Amino acid sequence: MTLTKNRRLLLLSAFPFILAATDSAFSGQPIAIAANAVMAGANLAALLWIEKKPGKTQLILGILNAAMAFLTAWMFDAAGKQYLPVAWVLVGILFAVMAVLALKKPESAK
Repeated sequence: MTLTKNRRLLLLSAFPFILAATDSAFSGQPIAIAANAVMAGANLAALLWIEKKPGKTQLILGILNAAMAFLTAWMFDAAGKQYLPVAWVLVGILFAVMAVLALKKPESAK
């Protein structure tokens, strides 16, 4: 398996969720651990089919990643973290933009 641009982006997308799951583990939040670990796993599992259906994969993961990023921002805000919620909102916006761009990409480029 070669590391194409799409695969590198998936690895990069999994990284913040792995960090959030680790932080949640230290904070003792089992639901946040599970949710972030599932999203990291989904990004890593998509490495297997990203080259076959890149447009659909980017769209679905963009939506799921954005939703999870906003949920993570809310969880960190509820836990009293000061700057992490802002960072996660920005991450969520970037994932949402990625999903919109994947939706607008012509079929031949997907």
